Amino acid sequence: MKITHLEGIMVSEKYQGTGLSTEILRRAVAGSDVLAFHTQSKKMIGLARRVATEDLELAIEVADDIGTRNREGLIDVKRYGGSCLYGDKARFAESAIEEGDWQQGDARIFAGRVK
Repeated sequence: MKITHLEGIMVSEKYQGTGLSTEILRRAVAGSDVLAFHTQSKKMIGLARRVATEDLELAIEVADDIGTRNREGLIDVKRYGGSCLYGDKARFAESAIEEGDWQQGDARIFAGRVK
């Protein structure tokens, strides 16, 4: 099983909503069986679902392979050192994962079979 482990993707606000992120991600997973990553963002999960079919059991199966350190279900507790990755927490809150405590650095584990 070939896994693309995504560490992050950022696109300038100027290009958000243009499909650029989806195209970048499609190219990144080309030739892979699985897309996997950690995130604090619901938007990132939504983006991933465009190119991969989410599989919760697979996420648990590959969690160690992608460097999960303190797994509780689908959450890597305090993955980001006990703090949020995003500077403006108030602005980010509407995009934040609902599981775990993203303000304390928790991250959601995602894995899916590439479409």
